[in-house]
Amino acid sequence: LVLALSLCIPAFAASSVSVTSSSTSAVSFRGSIDGAKAAVIVQIVNGSGDILAMQSFETPDGAFSGTISGLSLDYGTYTLRAADYDGGAWTTTDFTLSAPAQTVPTPVPTQEPEKETESQTEINPDGSVTETKKETATDADGNTVETVTETTTDADGNTAEVRTETKTDADGNVVGETVTESASTTAADGTKTEIASEQSTERTTDADGNVVETLQRTETVTTTDAEGNATRVAVTTTGTSTTSAVTEEDETGRTVVKETVEGTKTDVTVTTAADGSESTSTTVTTTEGTRTAALDADGNGTVTETMKDTAVTTAADGSEITVVTETNISTTIETDEAETVTRTEEKVVTVTDEAGNAAETTTVTTEKETADGSTGTTVVDGEGRLLAAETSLSAAALEAAAAEGVPVVAPMTVPPVSADDAQGAVAVALRLPAAERDADGDGVVAVSEMTRVEIPVSETADSNGVIAMYREADGSLTPVKECRIGSVIVPVAGSCELVIVDNTKRFSDVPAEYWGADYVTFVTAREIFNGYNGSFDPETEMDRAMVAQVLYNLDRGSEAGDASAVFEDVDAEAWYNAAIGWANAGGIVYGSGTNFAPTESVTRQDFVTMLYRYAGYAGYDVSARKALDAFSDADEISDYAREAMEWACAVGILSGYPDGTLCPGAASTRTVVAVMMKNFVSNVD
Repeated sequence: LVLALSLCIPAFAASSVSVTSSSTSAVSFRGSIDGAKAAVIVQIVNGSGDILAMQSFETPDGAFSGTISGLSLDYGTYTLRAADYDGGAWTTTDFTLSAPAQTVPTPVPTQEPEKETESQTEINPDGSVTETKKETATDADGNTVETVTETTTDADGNTAEVRTETKTDADGNVVGETVTESASTTAADGTKTEIASEQSTERTTDADGNVVETLQRTETVTTTDAEGNATRVAVTTTGTSTTSAVTEEDETGRTVVKETVEGTKTDVTVTTAADGSESTSTTVTTTEGTRTAALDADGNGTVTETMKDTAVTTAADGSEITVVTETNISTTIETDEAETVTRTEEKVVTVTDEAGNAAETTTVTTEKETADGSTGTTVVDGEGRLLAAETSLSAAALEAAAAEGVPVVAPMTVPPVSADDAQGAVAVALRLPAAERDADGDGVVAVSEMTRVEIPVSETADSNGVIAMYREADGSLTPVKECRIGSVIVPVAGSCELVIVDNTKRFSDVPAEYWGADYVTFVTAREIFNGYNGSFDPETEMDRAMVAQVLYNLDRGSEAGDASAVFEDVDAEAWYNAAIGWANAGGIVYGSGTNFAPTESVTRQDFVTMLYRYAGYAGYDVSARKALDAFSDADEISDYAREAMEWACAVGILSGYPDGTLCPGAASTRTVVAVMMKNFVSNVD
């Protein structure tokens, strides 16, 4: 960066420049320049030629003056130089910082700031691990320095670190912040990308009560390909903004704060190609705007903001491009009776290019925080399409839901996407409480207990067809078969990514008015059942092969079997071979000797028995029982099926017909089985 910036030589120098005052933290100067130039660039350089600071200043009437502050100079001799942006020689002046005469003060006992340290480890939905360390130091005057370091490591060993240091005075005002970021990633093709940046912000209040914010930022991105060729982009940003505020009270008693913002920012970008060639561009951005917040004592109300940024970019060849960005933001903040705070922000951004072409984008961001500490954020575009979604559920929320035996509700509402758009859709990043280190401190203890999470979704035509799909590590999607309605209730065993999909499937032989239409939609959306050539065959009787396939489809993590190796009447190429092999090995559906009888019809009590065995195999609670005396045909239930029928009636899989019968020997049609499968998924834990 030093070499690149030093090669950015102006066309002709300022005619004069001199230092008017100097200290280790600030240098003031004045000078003049020939010609009609809008601004000059001023640099402070040490004896080794390193650029320690750089800032631009306007030149009204050919004169300029100013102060570069926020420095940390040692005692010694430095050079201050100035020139315009067009290339040429610098005008320079030297100045010396001398150490003051030292007197030996009387030793005063010092009180070390009180420090608090905490740390946690979190497993992210993509499988990476984030370690967060926070240290808070408070001095005797009540000033605090909070340092938060987040280090994220993914499965491939790529790392990213963000370190934020925030300084707060005794009144709680943030007076300074420094953010340092670094990241190193290696792509599959061997390309390595390294990012290093540091941004420092200082806030002071002048005699008129205006808040002055000074920004300094450096960022370097180095990309090295597999052959070792490197390109480097270095950006140096300096800027100052001033905010003046007027506070009053409106007729409702709300506090109204009206702020006026003005600022200037300069970005100097130096690009060094793999062959060593360099190019430099400079962008000067001026900002003007207003913010008005009208809030009551609880923080509820509205905030409006109107900003205009005018960015003038001067390329290496001297050409200029002007882009104007206008941003209008309207925010409402509301707290309901349950103490859930909802913040809704509508942002409209209009960008006008050099040719006068304007492009407008609209986003709506909704943030919710519940009283127990759970949070949810969604961002949608002007058409209602999801752009981002994240929810973090607190330990208190999980504990309360578990105690009541209900799902924990994520504080958000998500619009579902169509099945055709699911693969590339935005996922909900679901975060459960951070995992902890194991006893040895060298591993991460994952969340193992299954938790049901309800994700509210926007209103759809048929809620039976809206499900969640897990996004796996390789990007593939897996339907959540156990997904319940209301809005979408998903069993999860830790942080994950979920895509909310309207997976409704339509069949020519299942009209909307058909009595079992909702059940068919439920089981086919979860891909427990499948249709064939656009039809479902709702009244077709289920046979043993079909039942094995349906339960095989439902099971989470099932492994295929080979029934042809066990049964003579199952062909190795049959569509049901794997499912029957799995079901027989798990003790769910048995054969008789060397035959399985795959095409034999299944009665209602047969299917309930097979489902009961599956529930036990899969680890569900099958202890519930209900006496069957109330059903007039209870004595028709076979002994082998009685226990399973008592369980099915107890948990709501069966409720009987209006005439008080169970019809245990009746055939199980595809729709009848769809009804029982929906009841099983919805009621059994």
